[in-house]
Amino acid sequence: MKLHVPANKWYGGEDFEFPESWDVQKRRMAGHDAKALDGGKIVERFASRARISGRHISLKNS
Repeated sequence: MKLHVPANKWYGGEDFEFPESWDVQKRRMAGHDAKALDGGKIVERFASRARISGRHISLKNS
């Protein structure tokens, strides 16, 4: 079985080949198929986490 692991996003990842006798299963992380966040959504998420934790955080666009 051949399996591509995209561990290094900017460098393509690694390819692995396993013996057919091995029981290899591909697992994906939670959120793997989630829509990517744009810059504004990332700022919103950080700001909402800061409010929940009671910490003040300033997120300004540079």
